Amino acid sequence: MGKKRKRQFDQRLVRVMNHPLRLQILGILSERVASPNQLTRITKQDLSTVSYHVRVLVDEDCLILVRTEPRRGAVEHFYRANLEAFMGSRDWPRVPPPLREEISGEAWQELSARVIAALEAKTFQRRDGSGLSWLPLRLDEAGWEEAREIVTKAERSIRETGEASARRLKDQPGIPVIVALAAFEAVTGEEPA
Repeated sequence: MGKKRKRQFDQRLVRVMNHPLRLQILGILSERVASPNQLTRITKQDLSTVSYHVRVLVDEDCLILVRTEPRRGAVEHFYRANLEAFMGSRDWPRVPPPLREEISGEAWQELSARVIAALEAKTFQRRDGSGLSWLPLRLDEAGWEEAREIVTKAERSIRETGEASARRLKDQPGIPVIVALAAFEAVTGEEPA
C-alpha cells in the first residue's frame, strides 16, 4: 500500500471510528436494516445527530442504502452496514495507537452489554453451538503468531459468511448473531500456571 493510500485509509478510519455513536450505528446496522428515524429510537439520540453520523458513514462507504420509502412528503432511507468496510485484524496495525485503545475499550463495553442483554433475554444459549470459549494459554512467540493467524483466518471466513448471508437476506431481518474473536496478552499474574 502506498503512503498516500495508507494516509487516506488512516484519515478515513479516524473519521469513522472517532465517535461512539458511529460505532453504535455500525453495530446496529450490522445486524439489521434501519432508517435514521428508527436509529433515533434505538440510540436515544435526536434525529439531527443520528442523521449527521449516518451521513458520515455513508460518505465513507460504511453503509449501503437498501431501500427508500415515501413518508408524509419525504423519503425515508433504510441502510445496512457495508461489511467490507469494517476494519479487521489486517487493518489494525495501521490504526494510530491512542485510537486503538479507545476503539478497543468501546468495543469491549458494547460486547459486554450485548452478552448481558442476551443472557437476560435467555437468547445466549438458544441455538445449538452457542456459547463462549475462553482459553487462557501460555504461548511462545511462534505460538502467538500461529494463534493470531488462526484468528485472522476465522475472522475472514466469518466475514465471508456474513456477506453471503446479507446477499441472501437482502432486506429481511435474519438471525441477529454476534461472533467475537479476541487474542491479547494477559496482565501478568492472570496467565495460566
